[in-house]
Amino acid sequence: MHKIEVVGTKLVLEYPENGLEFSKEQFLAFSKYVLMYNSKVLSYDQFRTRLTYAFLNLKRSIDANDDKNLPAIENILSISKLANGFFSKKTQDGQKVVKMDFYRQLVPTIKANGKIFYGPSDALFNTVYGEFIDTLSHFNDYSTSGQIEHLDMMIATLYRPKRMFGWFRNLIGKYRLDKRREYNPELTAKYAKSLRGLNLHEKHAIYLYVSSSINFLLNAEALDIGGGNTLNIASIFEKPDGNQKGSGVGMLSTLYSIAETKVFGNINEVAKQNTIDVFAFLVDQKHKMKENEKRLKNANARRTRAVR
Repeated sequence: MHKIEVVGTKLVLEYPENGLEFSKEQFLAFSKYVLMYNSKVLSYDQFRTRLTYAFLNLKRSIDANDDKNLPAIENILSISKLANGFFSKKTQDGQKVVKMDFYRQLVPTIKANGKIFYGPSDALFNTVYGEFIDTLSHFNDYSTSGQIEHLDMMIATLYRPKRMFGWFRNLIGKYRLDKRREYNPELTAKYAKSLRGLNLHEKHAIYLYVSSSINFLLNAEALDIGGGNTLNIASIFEKPDGNQKGSGVGMLSTLYSIAETKVFGNINEVAKQNTIDVFAFLVDQKHKMKENEKRLKNANARRTRAVR
């Protein structure tokens, strides 16, 4: 967290260094102004200035045309440069690209159409595999088309009403950490209809959260899963040259492949398994496959030497 001392006072203001330090209010403000920047309603400098006022909880009360206010204006402009840290060095269509630092769940609930919907945990950890696959599908559709209907479906996949009889189900460990109703893809369109009235900047904030969570999970090389154990999820999607990561394993195809092993059961049962548990299984399978390939390669090498 950046510390900003106000000269002549004991006041110290804080400005987040990255998205992981955002409060909910800061995240929603960031989403709002990024949306305006991406839509070219705001220039980049205007975006930074407005964000700085919002982050520091300042009011625009000075006259920019009055020379005596120049020092204050220069201070704001100087502080606003800290917003550069929220963007990568890459650009797309002349626009700066936001860093994927928003996998903390800062919008745990949303209200739309008089209803409250509950979202998943940090980095989508408490999603089930079928839910994760459908989320990824809607995410890709929206990222490609920009059609708001796909964004609504993505949000409706993850944000659901509170489960019934929560007081009783909380006694069961399986449900203790998730207030949401069990995932049912047949209800997603119904939820999406209720979510149409949600503010666009809230929708965009959830999009940033989902985008960051997917990026975090699929590129995790040492994900802490407790007990001193880590999980290299990135290895599942490693390309043959071992250098680049990509969509080497189609998510939907893994659903059928895992079902064939009968480890978790049929396709419907696999879809109900925790996403991290499924990734752990896939990592184990990838490791075993590499070990088998290594043994086969060594055996072939020994046979070749024997023939010589």
